[in-house]
Amino acid sequence: MKLRVVVGILLLLVGVGLPIAATSTNGPPWGFRGHRAVVVEVTGTVEGTISEARRAREQAIDDKLTVVPNARLDVGDEVRVARLSQARLRLEAADVVVGDGVRMSLVPAGIRLTRGLVEVALREGARAFTVELETGGSIVLRGVGASARVLADGKGGAVAWVTDGSLEGRTAHGEVLGEPGRELIIRGDEARVGDRRSALTVTATCASQKLNVVAPALTQVFAAGALAYPDVAAGADTGSVLLDIDAGTAVVPVLVRDIHGQLGKTSASCLRK
Repeated sequence: MKLRVVVGILLLLVGVGLPIAATSTNGPPWGFRGHRAVVVEVTGTVEGTISEARRAREQAIDDKLTVVPNARLDVGDEVRVARLSQARLRLEAADVVVGDGVRMSLVPAGIRLTRGLVEVALREGARAFTVELETGGSIVLRGVGASARVLADGKGGAVAWVTDGSLEGRTAHGEVLGEPGRELIIRGDEARVGDRRSALTVTATCASQKLNVVAPALTQVFAAGALAYPDVAAGADTGSVLLDIDAGTAVVPVLVRDIHGQLGKTSASCLRK
């Protein structure tokens, strides 16, 4: 009997001690050894593509990546999120929520955002996280426990808002610091800080099975079953989106959303007079 007790205690000590030793040496056992990120949660339709390097390394038949909880992501892997969908990713430095219409990939310092809205929260012990932009600029989130949102329109524009910590906008023309209460705006090679809009003004007209929506720059337009971003001229604060509508449509509801979740709503009558 005593022998069984001793053996049981030894097995218990081994069962508890080995995970602790492994964690202290290599980090959390679920973590990032050999991978850059893990998928925590998926809602709706989310697709992915593995990098060419990973495809060759794993001798994969194709580049398709099934984005489901517990799927691992490496540098160069791409994630695409459909309209009204969302995914939660955990990286070593940050938790990242990728929402409606996001297209992004992983890079050594963080993520590269082609378009869409992402939310970033630094994890314990992390000091910085970088969101690279397709235009060549980047936004760096800094600070203990810092969190921020970044919205890119896929047309050379991006806006970021930090609730804790600070943001650093980097372009070919220099660096700009963004702090809580101010928007950090990047358009091409230009970066600046500005005030948050108090309201969203949106108008919409319909003609010849085309819907024209006029909305503020760097917002998301939901209409006619699509998600789009306004085309904005240099220096302008508003732009327009032209969408196809189905024949026989009487009224098209239009919703516009900014980085803060603030909404602007209208509708367009498409009946022929």
